[in-house]
Amino acid sequence: MSTSASLGAAGIQAPINGDARKIRTRAGNLNMFVEAIVPMPRDVDMSSFESAVQNAKDAGALLIRVNAGGRRYEDFSTAAAYQALRGTKPRCAEEVSSCMRE
Repeated sequence: MSTSASLGAAGIQAPINGDARKIRTRAGNLNMFVEAIVPMPRDVDMSSFESAVQNAKDAGALLIRVNAGGRRYEDFSTAAAYQALRGTKPRCAEEVSSCMRE
């Protein structure tokens, strides 16, 4: 984060790894914003997703980007695989929205 600030960046976009509260404090001290990248859950177990969203919130993220994983053209070899992923998006959006409002 210090390197980004020294290069004139206004913020960072990254997965939140490590102590989220320290990240929040460091970003505040550098007058930077935080955008979090959170992996989309692959199945019905939302616990790791919920934890990642909470870490983003604790880090003071202004925005959470939920990504599907790797490259679309590598992850989805069929239309059915893509459609299966699309079925999880509404629940993910609800989780992010509810966690950010708390």
